[in-house]
Amino acid sequence: SLMRKLKSKWLFSEEFYRNGVELLPKKIDRISTTKLRTFIDTAIEDKGTNLWTDDLGSDVRIYGAEGIFPEIEMLLPIDEMRKKGESYLSQKLPYHFVLAAKLQHKVGNLGSGGGWHRDSPFTPQFKFIAYLSDVSFQNGPFEYIPKSHTSLNKLNSKFNLDKMRYTAEEVNKQWGDKSTVVIGGEGSILIADTKGLHRGSPIQNGERYACTVYFFSKEKNMQSFSN
Repeated sequence: SLMRKLKSKWLFSEEFYRNGVELLPKKIDRISTTKLRTFIDTAIEDKGTNLWTDDLGSDVRIYGAEGIFPEIEMLLPIDEMRKKGESYLSQKLPYHFVLAAKLQHKVGNLGSGGGWHRDSPFTPQFKFIAYLSDVSFQNGPFEYIPKSHTSLNKLNSKFNLDKMRYTAEEVNKQWGDKSTVVIGGEGSILIADTKGLHRGSPIQNGERYACTVYFFSKEKNMQSFSN
C-alpha cells in the first residue's frame, strides 16, 4: 500500500532501494564491540563449542550465538533491525538468530560465504552484518553487485534465473567490475537484500570479526535454516 511505502521511506535510503545494500555507520559502541569480540575468541577456544569452519580454517562461525552468550541480544540493536526488516519485507519477523564469526587470512581463502552467491534466487532476503572490527579493503569486506536484487537485473542475466552460486569468472563476465565493496568502521552495520549477488571478499591481511543477524517470519523456517 502507499502508506506502507511511505512508512518504509523513513527507515531506508533511496540508495538501499536502488542498489540493495547500505552501510549504517557508528551504530554499536566500542564497549559492546569489544565484549562481542571477546565472546567470539572465547567460544572458538572452547573445545565444547559447536563451530563451523571452512576447509582452510579461515572462516570460523558460531551459529545461534545468542544461545551461548545471551548478552548478545542487548549488545546488538535487534529491535531496530527487526523493524527495518519488517518494513522492507512487509511482514512480521518474530524469529531470529545470530551468527558470530571470525575471518582470518589464510592463503587461497575464498572469503566469508565461500565466494559469490545469492541467499535465495527469487524471495527477498534481509541480512544485517555488524562489523565488530574496522573493515578495510584488506580484511574481507562485504562485496555486492548493485541492483542484482532487482527483477530486471535477473532477466538480463546470462545464467539460469535459479542459479545461486557463481565463480569469479562468471561474475566478471556478467557484471565486470561493477561490484560495491563495503568498507566500514568498527560498530557500523551493513544491511543488504541478499537475494542480490554478494560475497565476503577474500581476506588479504589480518582478521575480521562480525555478527550477522537473520530474521524469519516462521519458526519452522528458522529451524530448517539453522539445522
